[in-house]
Amino acid sequence: MAACPVGLGFTRRGRFELVSEEFCRQIGRAEHELVGQPTQLVFASNEDHLAMRPQVRAAFARGEPYVGEWQLLRADGHVYWAQLRARPVDPDNIDAGAIWSASDISDQVQAREHLVHAALNDALTGVANRKGFEAAATRMLEAHATQHPASVVMIDLDHFKPINDSAGHAAGDAVLVAVAQAICAAVRTSDIVGRLGGDEFAVLLPRCTQAQAVVVAEKVRQAILAIALPWQGRVLGVGASLGVAEYGAAHAGVAQWLADADAACYAAKRGGRDAVREATLRLVRTSA
Repeated sequence: MAACPVGLGFTRRGRFELVSEEFCRQIGRAEHELVGQPTQLVFASNEDHLAMRPQVRAAFARGEPYVGEWQLLRADGHVYWAQLRARPVDPDNIDAGAIWSASDISDQVQAREHLVHAALNDALTGVANRKGFEAAATRMLEAHATQHPASVVMIDLDHFKPINDSAGHAAGDAVLVAVAQAICAAVRTSDIVGRLGGDEFAVLLPRCTQAQAVVVAEKVRQAILAIALPWQGRVLGVGASLGVAEYGAAHAGVAQWLADADAACYAAKRGGRDAVREATLRLVRTSA
């Protein structure tokens, strides 16, 4: 056990009976502080510990070792990610105990989270990119398609191209960042803001009817219009045309829903810009 590069432990009936030096080092506790103590002691939350137990029993019942990733708690209060592996001492007698190994995988988890974030978020503004926005919309509809209303606001900036042409792309990027910040400040923290590409943004509004979404869209329009970004002796600003659509049973899916909001957005643009337009309702919603 002393030579093993991963933490090892032997548990029986939910308590530590034997722990290795490496496991003690990971947790930041001496051997005498762990032996005899409940295994719950090293978990970041009691909920995690309770959630893991049936998973372990199910794996052992299938005749398989258990493998899982959980947050563990060091003695100094620091939380880290560990990969836990376990196998029963006696497959025919679960009460005989289990042998565990623990590896600190915090760096791997962090790297994985960075990759996921980069794949789903816009590098410039930090809000969701098109893939992340559509994935969020899909998840929301799968969870609450019939129980709760949901609306989307499509946003297309007005007079943005002249900024790029006259002040340069760095100025354009600064305006896009300011727009993203203005939108985020104008909506709820539970709403999803996305940059779908170029100067096109969108906001996903769960539990929001079309009428409510129009109020939010107007607030967003005003927030964008109020941007006054100092830039090399100039003050840069843009307007926005916005389209609102509530999801309804007649929609074939996320793509059609966004297309309806997009059509309303371009109707606002054709009608003179700096305005909010509603899509034709396709509700026919069923109640839960």
